[in-house]
Amino acid sequence: MPGPPSAVGPLSRTPLALLALVAIWVLLALATSAHFVFETAAVPSVADPALVFGAAVASALLLLLIGDRPRIADLKALGGQRAALAFGAGVLGLAVAPALVVVNRYSDAPAGSVVAFWTTAVWGLLLVGASALTARRPTRAAGALVALVGCMGILGSWERPSSFSLLVRFPAEELSFVIAGVAWAAFAVIIGGLARTHGARAVYALAAAGGLAGAIVWGIPGSGWDLAALVPPTTALPAVVTAGLVAALTVHLSRRCGTHLPGTAFLAVPALVTTLLAVERATGTFGPRPILLDDAGWAAIVVAAGIVVALLNAHRPDVRPGRAVMLIGSAGAAVSLLLAGYALLEPGVQVAVRGTALTGAVFAAGFSMSGFQTVGGWLALAAALLGVAVWAERPGTLAAALALFAGLTIAVAHGQLRFTPLHTWMTWIPPEIQHDYGTEYASIILSPVSTQLQVVGIMGACAVLGLLLVWRSLSSRGTGSTTDSNAGGRDR
Repeated sequence: MPGPPSAVGPLSRTPLALLALVAIWVLLALATSAHFVFETAAVPSVADPALVFGAAVASALLLLLIGDRPRIADLKALGGQRAALAFGAGVLGLAVAPALVVVNRYSDAPAGSVVAFWTTAVWGLLLVGASALTARRPTRAAGALVALVGCMGILGSWERPSSFSLLVRFPAEELSFVIAGVAWAAFAVIIGGLARTHGARAVYALAAAGGLAGAIVWGIPGSGWDLAALVPPTTALPAVVTAGLVAALTVHLSRRCGTHLPGTAFLAVPALVTTLLAVERATGTFGPRPILLDDAGWAAIVVAAGIVVALLNAHRPDVRPGRAVMLIGSAGAAVSLLLAGYALLEPGVQVAVRGTALTGAVFAAGFSMSGFQTVGGWLALAAALLGVAVWAERPGTLAAALALFAGLTIAVAHGQLRFTPLHTWMTWIPPEIQHDYGTEYASIILSPVSTQLQVVGIMGACAVLGLLLVWRSLSSRGTGSTTDSNAGGRDR
């Protein structure tokens, strides 16, 4: 496989090129958001093979459009091994990934918030993580994790009591979504890398052929060997077209800058979809939506802060901190991580359930959920991991300042989001009571508990991030060197 793109300085891209990258990023974020909404509407009434085949056709056409028709010389220059790799990556991204998603989505389950988390936010984390691993940039991965936890806060605030319950009711389906995300990330990494080195013509065409072949081989048996059944109805066209846009734009950005750029666009999806729900709530067009707008707003700010950190191509100056500074920073980051990790096992929120069972008996239960079952616990862990990553990488002044801003954002948002649960469905509570949450027949009440360990972990992370910023600022004044490259530049 070809290596990652080389680093690009802040002035190496023209303003017009940077503006084009921003426009494509925004278009990908909007297209991914629209695809989630349209696919949610299409899944109950459109056969799975038709959805997958239609998406593969749209993706293939758009890949051929932006990559142009391949020439025989292009295919020969690519070689048999790389051609097979491109074909296989197309199967993974354009057939396997969408098939795993639609097969495990039912008419009313898993909940839309759960599907959004695993198929947009987690996929974004996987894309950014792949780029961070290749480029050896732990701060980039930590920024993506911050954004992911922000997505948890958004999705956990879509309803209250929330239907956002992770790995409780449908763990097998949710695991399938993660496997699909791995297939999608592999598709983006392989096709983007091959196209960067060998050109787009042959690589995109082979990926398109692989996607079509995979969709046909999987879809024909599922449709009862009826080729006509693979043609999606007109009601599925919005989902199909947006799927093609997502595939083409993901590959294009991966080729130009690395997979962290499309990955951050995926991480922005829950916030973008929430704006639609907020409009619906304000206008009443689609009925009332019990969104906790304050909670979702703070969580969206956390997402934005994490995305900025993940996007920044941080320059790493050659100047290293002294032994004392290094010891204090590294030890402080490690202690913060230890405290945040321990806080995951401590009580995170108190829960009281009241309701009436089918037998007429009154049901009452009181219990506490651990920190790892709340957004607050994960906010503390994300802040601590950000501190560890920044001290491991020791980027320049601008990156250190943005990482500190992300840490402070987490600190402020924690006060609003710390008791947001990551699941409200309990296997030991009668299902009929849980279905009635929020009605006169059953209630679930969340009460505060002490979260001092979470707060200390976050404050400790902010302290070590501030220490690095102060040290970098002082060392930069001494050398007069520049510190960071642009967010749209390529990886080292």
